[in-house]
Amino acid sequence: MSDSQDVTQWVLRLADGDSAAAQAIWERYFENLVRLASRKLKGVPRREADEEDVVLSAMASFCRGAAAGRFPDLADRQDLWKLLVTITARKAVAQMKRHYAQKRGGGAVRGESVFLRGNDSQAEAGIAQIFAEERADQFATS
Repeated sequence: MSDSQDVTQWVLRLADGDSAAAQAIWERYFENLVRLASRKLKGVPRREADEEDVVLSAMASFCRGAAAGRFPDLADRQDLWKLLVTITARKAVAQMKRHYAQKRGGGAVRGESVFLRGNDSQAEAGIAQIFAEERADQFATS
């Protein structure tokens, strides 16, 4: 059986709820989709979600859609690849929009590293440092 026939069979089996077909599609396309998502997310911090999260969401959407019969025109591996690229690209754009949304700080939100102080290896790192200062103040006033 050729590669194109394999993919066609996977899509047909996936529509019937075959998890082995989903696994085969996952193994065949995951790494390429991660590279695509990485390019799409260029410049977006990965704190909230990274390219693998985008692809996980895209694959889940694809599998749900295939099981619901929403992709009856998938004829071969080229059609499947185009569909997976489209879903992944849209998920990446949605992630970028979420990241840069005003209600999330418009991309200006800083992480825990903002609390780090120089190279002081004795100080507690990150936000734990704030609590350490608070405890020290409590003991000083007791």
